[in-house]
Amino acid sequence: MRHLSVAVCAALVLSAPVSQAATANIVVTPSNLQGWAIANQRADAQVAITTNQPRSGLGSLQFDVQFTTPGQDKVDFDYAWNPANFPTRLLSTLTALEYEYYRDSAQTTVAPHLHPALRIGWYNDGGTPTDTSDDTQGRLIYEDIYQGIPTAPQDQWVPRSIDPATTRLWMYCNWCVGGTTGVVQNFNLTLNDWLSGPQTGLPGDPIPPDLSQGATYVWSVNVGVGSGWNGDLRMYVDNVRLAFGPGDDQRFNFEPDAVAATPQAIPINMPATLVLLTCGLLLLARRRMPH
Repeated sequence: MRHLSVAVCAALVLSAPVSQAATANIVVTPSNLQGWAIANQRADAQVAITTNQPRSGLGSLQFDVQFTTPGQDKVDFDYAWNPANFPTRLLSTLTALEYEYYRDSAQTTVAPHLHPALRIGWYNDGGTPTDTSDDTQGRLIYEDIYQGIPTAPQDQWVPRSIDPATTRLWMYCNWCVGGTTGVVQNFNLTLNDWLSGPQTGLPGDPIPPDLSQGATYVWSVNVGVGSGWNGDLRMYVDNVRLAFGPGDDQRFNFEPDAVAATPQAIPINMPATLVLLTCGLLLLARRRMPH
């Protein structure tokens, strides 16, 4: 048996990578939200981590709307940070943006194309880092319908990944050129398009900045539902991933508190140094076992 353990450990060492830049899987629980927070909540909408539709564990993020009043059917879940503390988190260096959603057909009466949206917050310094007078900010937003998907799948988990070259993202201006706010009605632009030079919407829309100029920082990632959907709904989100290269890659898994207290299994694809330590401890333990 000891020789078998040696052989297994040798195989693991030979197959393990010398170094590994893996996605950091972060468990977000009700008692440890890891920086996430409820945002833009109105009277008819709620969001919570529940076990009603588990994904990648025992739970997921649940959105509910009991529609009563038009315009009150909105709530988001938001992860934000100070861009000054993360100067390498730029829109141009975004390497991964993903999530999974679930639309419950038994509890949802809104239009068939609607599902939880994925939003990324940006902040542009106008090319003058020390002058805030020309700064702008807003969000780029993912929805299926602008990818040519007229009906959101129901009663199943749906993975979505943003491709900078092909995925269309529309813009909401929180503060754009001249202090303008609102939707930029141009729904055919990819991330690469937005970064390539000046873009416009329809006449009278907010004026977006030229995101090819200056530094465009990313300051948040957000998932949410509403408003103006005018119906009841139950939808879920899990496994939100945000990455800016191999050294800054996070996937957020929404789970009940019990999961955080559960020991996690050691992954097979571990760095060689960790394999050596694990195998060394295993062999030492076997040497001390009575024969």
